[in-house]
Amino acid sequence: MKKLIKSLTLVSIFAVLALAMTACDWDAIMNPYIPVTSVRITSQRSSFSYGSSLMLISEVLPAHATNKNVTYSIVQETTTAPDVQINGDTLTAGGVGVVNLIATSQSGNIFSTVFRVDVTEIMATDIQNANNRDRTHTTTYFEPFNTNYMTNTGWRHSDNGVLYQVGQSGNTGNNRISLRSGGYMQLRNPLTVNTGDILTVSFFARAPHIGGTPVNIRYNFGNAWLNIGTAPSISYTVSSWSRVSREITFERSGRVSIGIFSGSWNELLIDDITIALTSRVPSFAAGQSITLTSNVSPSNATNKDVTYEIVAEDTTATGVSINGSVLRATGSGVIAIRPRTSSFVGPVFYVLVT
Repeated sequence: MKKLIKSLTLVSIFAVLALAMTACDWDAIMNPYIPVTSVRITSQRSSFSYGSSLMLISEVLPAHATNKNVTYSIVQETTTAPDVQINGDTLTAGGVGVVNLIATSQSGNIFSTVFRVDVTEIMATDIQNANNRDRTHTTTYFEPFNTNYMTNTGWRHSDNGVLYQVGQSGNTGNNRISLRSGGYMQLRNPLTVNTGDILTVSFFARAPHIGGTPVNIRYNFGNAWLNIGTAPSISYTVSSWSRVSREITFERSGRVSIGIFSGSWNELLIDDITIALTSRVPSFAAGQSITLTSNVSPSNATNKDVTYEIVAEDTTATGVSINGSVLRATGSGVIAIRPRTSSFVGPVFYVLVT
């Protein structure tokens, strides 16, 4: 009897051990450990602007690896950007330069290849003079035609190739322009205007064909062409020159394009164009000085330092000098100033010397 009990006890022990081993084997079979075999940094961007951040993303293979977590680290020897920080999967830097990174799997120590990130400047996109505008000044941009008018004044024309031709016997004996087939002429470079500025466009026009040709004077802040004035379209039904003049007061600031459009398929002759912009401008007395100030956009641009240069060909004041941001002149007139940062050249603005 004792032998039977002993035998049953041993069988029970072996049965329990067998069941335990079977459970362990079953778990291993059902949930096997899958090691990582490769890691690759796959962030969509390989650069970001100083002051912002970059989200780091990695691809871990195989896709069903047991532990796909990775840790990012900086390759200090080849990183030039200052104050680089990694917080989880977010990368930041304290200045421009290069950051070299690797990703390491948290299981198996599998490393990615080095991933390069460029930290760049936030570029300036606009510079506007911020001095008090206490005087009115009128700038005339184009005088009547001459033989070099088309090459010297910066007009461009419609791209369909049917547009203007330069001929003789204009209204004042100089060259005149012929707009054909609905063509147009447009200033190559937009003008910089401020709220309250007054723009006047005037010229002589003639429609030599019966039925006449409407002429449209338009402006464009970059979105769509808009007509200037209350009656911008004028038809000419006789072969005589007529004076066209339109004026607009701008209700917003910005860069504006100016264009003259032929309103039909008939020929439109144009001569003696004058464009005048009356603006409120900064001023100072001859023999004195003014300290120039500017607003740089965007406000978080990396380098907002502005330098100023004198545009000699558009300056009429005498004894002009500039030292940093301090502008001086000994004689009255107008000074044309071009501001710039390390990454952007701003539009010319004017200062009046009284």
